[in-house]
Amino acid sequence: NKLTAKTGGPRQVVSPSMAQVAEPGASCIGVDPSGADNPKYCYGWLKAFKTATLALDCTDFQGKTTNCWDVIDAIQIHAYARTAAEVKEKIKGYETVFQEDFDGTNGRKKKTLWLTEV
Repeated sequence: NKLTAKTGGPRQVVSPSMAQVAEPGASCIGVDPSGADNPKYCYGWLKAFKTATLALDCTDFQGKTTNCWDVIDAIQIHAYARTAAEVKEKIKGYETVFQEDFDGTNGRKKKTLWLTEV
């Protein structure tokens, strides 16, 4: 796998970035947001991404075979909001939905939250 072929300094894998809330909404189930009449926002799609990648095999940078979710080191989010309270609320939502990832419990690799845009 090409991710593990690179040599050199420290490497980390970052999740796809989420701009919406963490809690899943019904609009994501079986819906392609690129469709003309489909909803454009898939609330909580990162949780569905986690579910799908837990079922896939990947190799981490140390050469260990694991699931593709647990090669991820950081969960990145965007928090487009008008107030600090709204940003904090969004972060708390991610802490709740991905608690086992941030704690490194239930067999999950411990991850950090990366707030990439505010």
